[in-house]
Order: sequence, then structure tokens, then C-alpha cells
Amino acid sequence: MDPTDPTWIPPTNVPPPVDTGTPSDGASGSEGVEFADFAETEPVDAPSIAVEPPSARQWMWLLLLPFGFTFLLTSLFLAMRGVMDLGGMVAIGGPYEIAEPAPGYWWIFPVAIIGCIAIVFMSVGVFPLAGGTMSQMASPLPNASMLSLSNSNASLVTIFFWPAIFLSLGWNFLEYGFFKVEGISWGWAVCGVVFVVMGGLPLYLALKNTSRARLFEAVKRNAGTLWPQLIGIAAAIPLGILFFRVVS
Repeated sequence: MDPTDPTWIPPTNVPPPVDTGTPSDGASGSEGVEFADFAETEPVDAPSIAVEPPSARQWMWLLLLPFGFTFLLTSLFLAMRGVMDLGGMVAIGGPYEIAEPAPGYWWIFPVAIIGCIAIVFMSVGVFPLAGGTMSQMASPLPNASMLSLSNSNASLVTIFFWPAIFLSLGWNFLEYGFFKVEGISWGWAVCGVVFVVMGGLPLYLALKNTSRARLFEAVKRNAGTLWPQLIGIAAAIPLGILFFRVVS
């Protein structure tokens, strides 16, 4: 017989090949393997992290720190205007005759300046914002996006102390430089412009780099920590005015 006759081929137990489809790119070894297309799967939304409600101790600091800072800044603002009404050059003590004695409330200047600085550092220490160092938080450049950082209580004193000081005191220089005297008092006017630039430019850049939607979301998320601070600020302004009238 012809050995090439199929009847002489011994039977085997190998099953016939199953056609599972040939890859279009000609790759081998991947027949029958199914791959998941992750590009078509729906993304899973990350859970939003809300700021934890402040404790009783934190609530007290949220109220007192903005109150103290605003009270001292209001007193400094009014004391500065009183000295400027006297010509801006006053003195106290010394062996020489004083042309314009310093008013009795002169002590407000060192107390208010040192007190504001101390409150800023206390605010940074009590309410450290996540993801920011002290040098980043207590800087001339406020960052409104700090309000939305997770697990943090937004401190208005920490974020906005720099523009609050320079814009308020700068207004005194501008008012007395352009409107309180005949003509223009260039010394006060130049100081006013410098103060406004120092306080307003960083604030403008910070708000410019923060979208309106992100800012509104930050305010909404931190509403529980913002309203005690706003109460403290609103109460400190009239009390600061009343205090200055009493001591002056």
C-alpha cells in the first residue's frame, strides 16, 4: 500500500483547531483573549471633601482673631488721620522745643502695629492651611484658592492681612494728598500710590488667577468658617471707632 494513503495515518487525540478569529494586525498568541477598552468606561467621580465643621475652640478663634485684627487696624487708621490733621510731623519728649506735640493717643501706633503682626502669626498657627508653608500663607500675595483646600479652616486674616493694611492706610495718604489740601500734597500722594500698588496689585493678581466658579465654590464650602469671621470684622469696626473717640 501507499504509505501516503490517509488510511495509514494513525488517529490522534488532538482536537481540531477552533477558528477564533485572526487579529487584524497579524499578532500571534492572542487568539481567544478579550481586552477591556478602558477608554469607553465611564469615569468615577471623586468624592468631594468638605471642610470639617470647626470645634468650639476653633469657633472662638475664628471670631476673636479677625475681631482683634480689625479693631487694631481701625484704631491705627483713625490715629493716622489725627496725626495727618496736625501736619503729619509730631514729637514727644526730648531737649528741644516741640513745634507740634504728639497727641495723647500716640501709643496706638506701636500697640496696633505690633498687635496686628502678632495676630497674623497666631492666625497662621491656629489655622494652618493644608499644602502651604508659613512663608506661602503669610505673604504679600493672597491666594483665594487656599479657601478650598481640604481639611482646612479658611482664615481671612491669614489670606488678606497684607492688602487690608496697605489699602486702608493708603487711602488716608490718597485722601490727604489729593482732597484735604489745596492743590496736591505730593509727599502724601506718592505714599498713597505706593501703598495702593503694594496692597492692590497682589490682590488683583490673586483674583485674576482664580476662576469665578472656583472662588464661589470655595466660599460655599467654607461658609461655616467664614461667617464667624465676618461677624467679628463687622463688630470690630464700630467698636474701634468708639474706642478712638474715647481715647482721643
